[in-house]
Amino acid sequence: MQLWLEWFKCVFKLRKACSRTKTFIWMAFALIGFSTLPDQLGVTGLARASFLKKKLYHNFLHLFHSTGLDLSKLTSLWVSLALKLFRPVSHNGRIVLLLDGLKIPKEGKRMPGVKKLHQSSSNNSKAPYIYGHSLQVLALLVHSSLNLFYAIPLISRIHEGIVLSPLHKKSLPEKVHGLLASILEDLSVKILLIADAFYSNRKVILPLLEAGHHLLSRVRNNATAYEPAPKKTLRGRGRPKVYGKKVVLQDLFNQMESFQEAQVAVYGNGPVSVRFLTKDLLWKPVKRVVRFILVQHPERGRIILVTTDLEMDPSDAIRLYSARFKIEVSFKSAVHTVGAYVYRFWMKMWLPNKGRKGDQYLHKKSKKYREKTLAKIDSYHRFIQLAIIGQGLLLHLAINFRKVVWSMFPSWLRTMKVNKAPSELVVAHTLKFWYPEFLLGSNKAPAITKILEDQIDVTQIPGMTNAA
Repeated sequence: MQLWLEWFKCVFKLRKACSRTKTFIWMAFALIGFSTLPDQLGVTGLARASFLKKKLYHNFLHLFHSTGLDLSKLTSLWVSLALKLFRPVSHNGRIVLLLDGLKIPKEGKRMPGVKKLHQSSSNNSKAPYIYGHSLQVLALLVHSSLNLFYAIPLISRIHEGIVLSPLHKKSLPEKVHGLLASILEDLSVKILLIADAFYSNRKVILPLLEAGHHLLSRVRNNATAYEPAPKKTLRGRGRPKVYGKKVVLQDLFNQMESFQEAQVAVYGNGPVSVRFLTKDLLWKPVKRVVRFILVQHPERGRIILVTTDLEMDPSDAIRLYSARFKIEVSFKSAVHTVGAYVYRFWMKMWLPNKGRKGDQYLHKKSKKYREKTLAKIDSYHRFIQLAIIGQGLLLHLAINFRKVVWSMFPSWLRTMKVNKAPSELVVAHTLKFWYPEFLLGSNKAPAITKILEDQIDVTQIPGMTNAA
């Protein structure tokens, strides 16, 4: 009971995103579905998980297409709530955000934004090319009382497949700043963005620096940099030389005697002995000095990090970048536990490209066609945003109510680590088990159960027909 009361307490903080009370009730049902192990069947699975009456399905489906649920307001409220529920990791007064891309297979021929995507992965189980949606995700890096890192998803948006005008076409890295702009006002502080090597380029770094933010990323093994050109006492003709000696970063690993050694806790494990070398060099992509950190890990091998913060301690950079994999962990839970990307919304007017190989340009389409397309993309985003909020609420209960979750967990695990925070799967299973009792036996929250009882089909609740 305590878990559901806390859960609803958080959900009521999102009420202002809904224009009507009825819209808020449907939103609450969607979040209940995402928090109680849906069966990966889209809106049908959410309705079944929350025990909605069959006749209300179409009303429920309308929620994701309704402008009564303000997507930007919902995102803003969730970011503000996440900052209160969790303990964000900060470095030199900057909140740490994680950024990564995600590709979700979609085979619907009437789904806007679906295109042929390349998967650059060493995993043999992944096909090199798929049809689907390409998304970018921002997550907040937080730590628990046990000093463990977690990635709390804040926003996820589709960033490929649709181009409104060829005059305003942006590359995928450029669209990162639109994603950041939508949440930076709510964060109200400077950030340190941690991303993989795909985002270590001028289109990401320069706008970040102009806004006063910093990036910590990885560079490819063939990266090169330059020492500053020595200043001449007598100036000759022409522009002064800016770049001095060229440095192949990978070659610096041959100078292991210059490396320092430190004990750093990486990848959620205890401190290990890591060797590193720090070099502040000119980097041509951004035309300014950045800090390169060459790392030799005893088990994981070599890596070259880059940061625009010239005051960042190398040990902090190594420790924080090792936490980047937490966003990959959150992707796994979002896909397999929460069902954040199982939306199945079609558009009858949609005319897919032949072969669906590239983006579809809409500048020659009718106004109605463009409006319908953007509305359908917004419906996908509402579904995804509600799903990652549901995942965030599961993480809130796992981190801040760890002992309560384990005490109420109705099943068993082969390796139950009750001294650590449970996974989203454990919390979802616990909420699902106690959901019927909360609905039919709650005296502590009569207002909540009164709101829900008119839409619930009691006959769907296992073993509760007689009690009803």
